[in-house]
Amino acid sequence: MTCSVNHIGIRVRDMDRMLNFYRQAFGFETARVISDGKSVPSEYSFSRGAANRPADARVPRVVMLRTGNCFIEVMEDLNGQPNEAEPRGYTQLSVEVENLDREFERLKTLGATFNQPAPIDLGYVKVVTGFDPEGNQLELQQTRNDYECSLTRVSG
Repeated sequence: MTCSVNHIGIRVRDMDRMLNFYRQAFGFETARVISDGKSVPSEYSFSRGAANRPADARVPRVVMLRTGNCFIEVMEDLNGQPNEAEPRGYTQLSVEVENLDREFERLKTLGATFNQPAPIDLGYVKVVTGFDPEGNQLELQQTRNDYECSLTRVSG
């Protein structure tokens, strides 16, 4: 079976702040506004719990962001509290970068925080883990081009 990642979904408290963060931090652009906060298009209603939502309930904003062939679906959390039906955040977003030291410093200016004072060089990869402004886990890595798992070796 062939498998590829379609997108990563992330539930956030402050929609505008997080859209701005992902645009500035990684160059994501809006691919599609799925819900503008007023209504959910019928083709998406099955996955947004529309059938169980009271008629006067506020609809969460949902925006699909894209950079290259990577998509992130950013979903507004209206409850403010995570629950099993609508968990907040994601496990980890790992981003391959060309210059880890430069990106490490730049993302700190955008509100990201990191677990280490500097990236760790493991020889085949340099890596640093941390968090976006809402505490969702990020990993930045710079992989040697000749390493067998380098994204530069992936071909269509």
